[in-house]
Amino acid sequence: WKASVMSYCDQSALQAMTCHYCNDYNLELLHFYTSPGSSVFNDVLSFAMLVDHDNHQFITSFKGSNSNGQLVNQLIDNSMVSYTINSLSAGVLDYAYDSYKDNLRSEFQTKYQEYTAQYPSYDAIITGHSLGGALAEHAAVDASFQGYKEPFVITYGAPRVGDHRWASKVNTLTHYRVVNDRDIIVHYPFCKSNIWTGKCQTTNNKPYHSDSQIFYQGTSWQSCSAESSSCANKHRWVWDWSIDDHNDYFDGI
Repeated sequence: WKASVMSYCDQSALQAMTCHYCNDYNLELLHFYTSPGSSVFNDVLSFAMLVDHDNHQFITSFKGSNSNGQLVNQLIDNSMVSYTINSLSAGVLDYAYDSYKDNLRSEFQTKYQEYTAQYPSYDAIITGHSLGGALAEHAAVDASFQGYKEPFVITYGAPRVGDHRWASKVNTLTHYRVVNDRDIIVHYPFCKSNIWTGKCQTTNNKPYHSDSQIFYQGTSWQSCSAESSSCANKHRWVWDWSIDDHNDYFDGI
Protein backbone atom coordinates (compact mmCIF):
# COMPACT_ATOMS: atom_id res chain seq x y z
CA TRP A 1 0.00 0.00 0.00
CA LYS A 2 2.91 2.36 0.55
CA ALA A 3 3.91 1.84 -3.07
CA SER A 4 0.37 2.83 -4.09
CA VAL A 5 0.59 6.16 -2.32
CA MET A 6 3.98 6.81 -3.90
CA SER A 7 2.32 6.91 -7.30
CA TYR A 8 0.77 10.24 -6.25
CA CYS A 9 4.23 11.77 -5.83
CA ASP A 10 5.78 13.69 -8.71
CA GLN A 11 8.72 12.31 -10.63
CA SER A 12 11.35 14.53 -8.99
CA ALA A 13 10.29 13.46 -5.48
CA LEU A 14 10.41 9.80 -6.50
CA GLN A 15 13.82 10.17 -8.09
CA ALA A 16 15.17 11.85 -4.96
CA MET A 17 13.24 9.39 -2.76
CA THR A 18 11.87 12.30 -0.72
CA CYS A 19 8.15 11.52 -1.11
CA HIS A 20 5.91 10.05 1.57
CA TYR A 21 7.10 6.56 2.68
CA CYS A 22 10.05 6.55 0.25
CA ASN A 23 12.55 6.08 3.06
CA ASP A 24 10.67 3.18 4.66
CA TYR A 25 12.28 0.68 2.29
CA ASN A 26 15.41 0.28 0.21
CA LEU A 27 13.60 1.49 -2.90
CA GLU A 28 14.90 2.55 -6.27
CA LEU A 29 12.86 4.27 -8.98
CA LEU A 30 13.34 2.40 -12.23
CA HIS A 31 10.90 4.21 -14.48
CA PHE A 32 8.24 6.92 -14.38
CA TYR A 33 5.80 7.42 -17.22
CA THR A 34 3.18 10.10 -17.74
CA SER A 35 0.69 10.37 -20.57
CA PRO A 36 -1.93 13.07 -21.11
CA GLY A 37 -5.49 11.87 -21.25
CA SER A 38 -8.40 14.18 -22.07
CA SER A 39 -7.26 17.75 -22.58
CA VAL A 40 -10.77 18.97 -21.75
CA PHE A 41 -10.45 17.81 -18.14
CA ASN A 42 -6.64 18.02 -17.87
CA ASP A 43 -6.43 14.28 -17.23
CA VAL A 44 -3.00 12.89 -16.43
CA LEU A 45 -2.32 9.16 -16.49
CA SER A 46 0.88 7.78 -15.01
CA PHE A 47 2.64 4.85 -13.40
CA ALA A 48 5.87 4.36 -11.52
CA MET A 49 8.06 1.27 -11.53
CA LEU A 50 10.16 0.70 -8.43
CA VAL A 51 12.34 -2.05 -7.07
CA ASP A 52 12.41 -2.97 -3.37
CA HIS A 53 15.74 -4.67 -2.78
CA ASP A 54 15.03 -5.52 0.85
CA ASN A 55 11.88 -7.51 0.05
CA HIS A 56 12.90 -8.59 -3.47
CA GLN A 57 9.92 -7.00 -5.17
CA PHE A 58 9.48 -5.28 -8.52
CA ILE A 59 6.50 -2.94 -8.15
CA THR A 60 4.38 -1.16 -10.75
CA SER A 61 2.16 1.47 -9.15
CA PHE A 62 -0.59 3.20 -11.16
CA LYS A 63 -1.70 6.67 -10.10
CA GLY A 64 -5.33 7.41 -9.29
CA SER A 65 -7.33 10.43 -10.40
CA ASN A 66 -5.24 13.56 -10.92
CA SER A 67 -7.99 16.15 -10.38
CA ASN A 68 -11.68 16.68 -9.73
CA GLY A 69 -12.08 17.21 -13.45
CA GLN A 70 -10.64 13.80 -14.17
CA LEU A 71 -13.00 12.26 -11.63
CA VAL A 72 -15.92 13.98 -13.37
CA ASN A 73 -14.68 12.58 -16.67
CA GLN A 74 -14.77 9.07 -15.25
CA LEU A 75 -18.31 9.58 -13.96
CA ILE A 76 -19.44 10.77 -17.39
CA ASP A 77 -17.53 8.21 -19.47
CA ASN A 78 -18.84 5.08 -17.76
CA SER A 79 -20.34 3.09 -20.62
CA MET A 80 -19.63 -0.63 -20.94
CA VAL A 81 -17.60 -1.63 -24.01
CA SER A 82 -16.24 -4.90 -25.36
CA TYR A 83 -12.77 -5.98 -24.30
CA THR A 84 -10.82 -6.46 -27.52
CA ILE A 85 -7.07 -6.35 -26.85
CA ASN A 86 -6.86 -10.01 -25.79
CA SER A 87 -8.94 -13.15 -26.35
CA LEU A 88 -11.50 -12.55 -23.62
CA SER A 89 -15.21 -12.09 -24.18
CA ALA A 90 -16.12 -9.55 -21.52
CA GLY A 91 -17.47 -6.09 -20.94
CA VAL A 92 -15.28 -3.41 -19.36
CA LEU A 93 -15.89 0.18 -18.30
CA ASP A 94 -14.85 2.60 -21.01
CA TYR A 95 -12.72 5.18 -19.20
CA ALA A 96 -10.19 2.92 -17.47
CA TYR A 97 -10.01 0.54 -20.44
CA ASP A 98 -9.35 3.28 -23.00
CA SER A 99 -6.89 4.98 -20.63
CA TYR A 100 -4.86 1.80 -20.35
CA LYS A 101 -5.22 0.66 -23.98
CA ASP A 102 -4.58 3.98 -25.69
CA ASN A 103 -2.24 5.77 -23.29
CA LEU A 104 -0.34 3.37 -21.06
CA ARG A 105 -0.29 -0.15 -22.54
CA SER A 106 2.66 0.08 -24.91
CA GLU A 107 4.97 1.67 -22.35
CA PHE A 108 3.86 -0.72 -19.60
CA GLN A 109 4.43 -3.80 -21.75
CA THR A 110 7.92 -2.72 -22.83
CA LYS A 111 9.14 -1.79 -19.37
CA TYR A 112 7.42 -4.67 -17.54
CA GLN A 113 9.21 -7.19 -19.74
CA GLU A 114 12.50 -5.35 -19.36
CA TYR A 115 12.46 -5.20 -15.58
CA THR A 116 11.04 -8.66 -14.89
CA ALA A 117 13.94 -9.96 -17.01
CA GLN A 118 16.39 -7.78 -15.07
CA TYR A 119 15.04 -8.99 -11.70
CA PRO A 120 13.91 -12.56 -12.43
CA SER A 121 13.92 -13.70 -8.79
CA TYR A 122 11.88 -10.74 -7.54
CA ASP A 123 8.10 -10.94 -7.07
CA ALA A 124 6.22 -8.75 -9.55
CA ILE A 125 3.51 -6.63 -7.90
CA ILE A 126 1.03 -4.38 -9.69
CA THR A 127 -0.91 -1.98 -7.51
CA GLY A 128 -2.96 1.20 -7.48
CA HIS A 129 -5.57 3.22 -5.62
CA SER A 130 -8.95 4.28 -7.06
CA LEU A 131 -8.58 4.70 -10.85
CA GLY A 132 -5.06 3.37 -10.34
CA GLY A 133 -6.58 0.14 -9.06
CA ALA A 134 -8.66 -0.21 -12.22
CA LEU A 135 -5.58 0.43 -14.37
CA ALA A 136 -3.65 -2.13 -12.30
CA GLU A 137 -6.30 -4.77 -13.08
CA HIS A 138 -6.02 -4.04 -16.80
CA ALA A 139 -2.23 -4.22 -16.74
CA ALA A 140 -2.20 -7.48 -14.78
CA VAL A 141 -4.76 -9.19 -17.02
CA ASP A 142 -2.83 -8.00 -20.07
CA ALA A 143 0.45 -9.33 -18.65
CA SER A 144 -1.21 -12.70 -18.04
CA PHE A 145 -2.52 -12.95 -21.60
CA GLN A 146 0.83 -11.92 -23.07
CA GLY A 147 2.64 -14.65 -21.16
CA TYR A 148 4.71 -12.23 -19.11
CA LYS A 149 5.71 -12.97 -15.53
CA GLU A 150 2.54 -13.51 -13.51
CA PRO A 151 2.04 -10.57 -11.13
CA PHE A 152 0.48 -10.22 -7.71
CA VAL A 153 -2.30 -7.61 -7.91
CA ILE A 154 -3.24 -5.44 -4.93
CA THR A 155 -5.80 -2.66 -5.37
CA TYR A 156 -7.17 -0.11 -2.93
CA GLY A 157 -10.57 1.55 -3.27
CA ALA A 158 -10.95 0.44 -6.88
CA PRO A 159 -14.24 0.89 -8.73
CA ARG A 160 -15.91 -1.94 -10.60
CA VAL A 161 -13.80 -2.47 -13.71
CA GLY A 162 -15.88 -4.81 -15.86
CA ASP A 163 -18.65 -7.38 -15.84
CA HIS A 164 -18.67 -10.83 -14.20
CA ARG A 165 -16.74 -12.35 -17.11
CA TRP A 166 -13.96 -9.82 -16.59
CA ALA A 167 -14.06 -10.48 -12.85
CA SER A 168 -13.70 -14.23 -13.47
CA LYS A 169 -10.47 -13.59 -15.39
CA VAL A 170 -9.12 -11.35 -12.62
CA ASN A 171 -9.97 -14.12 -10.15
CA THR A 172 -7.47 -16.43 -11.89
CA LEU A 173 -4.68 -14.10 -10.75
CA THR A 174 -3.29 -13.71 -7.25
CA HIS A 175 -5.36 -10.67 -6.43
CA TYR A 176 -6.38 -8.73 -3.32
CA ARG A 177 -8.99 -5.98 -3.52
CA VAL A 178 -8.72 -3.86 -0.38
CA VAL A 179 -11.78 -1.84 0.68
CA ASN A 180 -11.96 0.72 3.49
CA ASP A 181 -15.37 0.42 5.17
CA ARG A 182 -17.77 2.96 3.59
CA ASP A 183 -15.61 3.93 0.60
CA ILE A 184 -17.97 5.42 -1.99
CA ILE A 185 -15.92 4.59 -5.09
CA VAL A 186 -16.08 0.80 -4.65
CA HIS A 187 -19.84 1.03 -5.25
CA TYR A 188 -19.32 2.69 -8.62
CA PRO A 189 -20.45 2.08 -11.32
CA PHE A 190 -23.65 0.60 -9.91
CA CYS A 191 -24.13 -3.13 -10.41
CA LYS A 192 -27.41 -4.59 -11.61
CA SER A 193 -29.04 -5.50 -8.32
CA ASN A 194 -31.99 -7.63 -7.33
CA ILE A 195 -34.88 -5.31 -6.55
CA TRP A 196 -35.84 -7.27 -3.39
CA THR A 197 -32.49 -8.37 -1.94
CA GLY A 198 -30.21 -5.65 -3.29
CA LYS A 199 -27.66 -8.31 -4.28
CA CYS A 200 -25.56 -7.69 -7.40
CA GLN A 201 -26.36 -9.95 -10.34
CA THR A 202 -23.94 -11.70 -12.71
CA THR A 203 -25.27 -10.22 -15.94
CA ASN A 204 -23.23 -9.68 -19.10
CA ASN A 205 -22.17 -6.07 -19.61
CA LYS A 206 -23.23 -5.01 -16.12
CA PRO A 207 -20.54 -4.00 -13.59
CA TYR A 208 -19.40 -6.68 -11.15
CA HIS A 209 -16.44 -6.86 -8.75
CA SER A 210 -13.74 -9.49 -8.62
CA ASP A 211 -13.22 -11.74 -5.58
CA SER A 212 -10.64 -11.59 -2.79
CA GLN A 213 -12.16 -8.55 -1.10
CA ILE A 214 -10.21 -7.54 2.00
CA PHE A 215 -12.65 -5.40 3.94
CA TYR A 216 -11.41 -3.08 6.68
CA GLN A 217 -13.39 -1.41 9.44
CA GLY A 218 -10.85 0.47 11.51
CA THR A 219 -8.05 -1.99 12.25
CA SER A 220 -10.22 -5.11 11.98
CA TRP A 221 -10.64 -6.85 8.65
CA GLN A 222 -12.26 -9.84 7.00
CA SER A 223 -12.05 -11.56 3.65
CA CYS A 224 -15.15 -11.71 1.45
CA SER A 225 -16.17 -12.79 -2.03
CA ALA A 226 -16.90 -10.37 -4.84
CA GLU A 227 -20.23 -8.77 -3.99
CA SER A 228 -20.77 -10.23 -0.52
CA SER A 229 -23.36 -8.47 1.61
CA SER A 230 -21.15 -9.14 4.64
CA CYS A 231 -18.50 -6.64 3.57
CA ALA A 232 -18.64 -3.43 1.50
CA ASN A 233 -22.10 -4.17 0.13
CA LYS A 234 -23.64 -4.22 3.58
CA HIS A 235 -23.57 -0.44 3.11
CA ARG A 236 -26.40 -0.55 0.57
CA TRP A 237 -27.56 3.05 0.52
CA VAL A 238 -25.86 6.10 -0.96
CA TRP A 239 -26.13 7.99 2.34
CA ASP A 240 -24.03 5.25 3.98
CA TRP A 241 -21.06 5.88 1.67
CA SER A 242 -18.11 8.15 2.37
CA ILE A 243 -15.56 9.99 0.25
CA ASP A 244 -13.43 10.34 3.39
CA ASP A 245 -13.09 6.56 3.60
CA HIS A 246 -11.94 6.56 -0.02
CA ASN A 247 -9.21 9.07 0.76
CA ASP A 248 -8.12 7.49 4.04
CA TYR A 249 -6.26 4.37 2.91
CA PHE A 250 -2.91 6.05 3.38
CA ASP A 251 -3.58 8.46 6.24
CA GLY A 252 -5.10 10.78 3.65
CA ILE A 253 -3.92 10.99 0.05
